[in-house]
Amino acid sequence: MAKDLITEIMQDHQAIKDLYGLFLGEINPDPRQGIAEKIICEANTHTFAEEIVVYPAYEQYIPDNGTRFANDSRDEHEQLKKLLYELYHKRVTDEDYYKKMAYAMEAFGNHMKEEEEVILPIFKKYVTTEILKELGRRFLDSRRTVSNEVTLSLKKSG
Repeated sequence: MAKDLITEIMQDHQAIKDLYGLFLGEINPDPRQGIAEKIICEANTHTFAEEIVVYPAYEQYIPDNGTRFANDSRDEHEQLKKLLYELYHKRVTDEDYYKKMAYAMEAFGNHMKEEEEVILPIFKKYVTTEILKELGRRFLDSRRTVSNEVTLSLKKSG
C-alpha cells in the first residue's frame, strides 16, 4: 500500500543511497556490475515517476515558486539521466566508471538534499494529508509502470 508522497520519495532516495553504499563496498566486478545496473534502473525509475507525478504537483500546489522548482528539478534530472545513460553502456571494469558513478551519485545527492530539505517542506505546507496520500499512490503506480520501460529507455536515449 502506498504511503504519502513525501515518504515514498524519501524511501526511494534512501534505497538508492543504500545501493551506492553496497556498490562502494563490493570488490568483485560481477556483483558490482549488478549493483550498478540496479542503481541505474532505480534512479531512472525514480526520476520518471517524479516527472510524471511530483513536478506537475509542485506546479499546481506551490504558489510563486512551484514552476521554478519543477523546471530546475527537470533540468537536474536531464543531467543525471545523461550520466546514467553513459554508465549503462559501460562496465565497472572500464577505467573511468567509478569516477562517472561518483559524479552521478553526487548529482543525485545534491538534488535529493534540495528536494528533502527545501522543496518538500514547502510543498507540504500547501497540500492536505489526503492529497499527499493520493499523490503517493500515483507516484507508486507510476514507479511500477515505468520500471518496466526504464531499460528500453536507457537503450534508446542519450
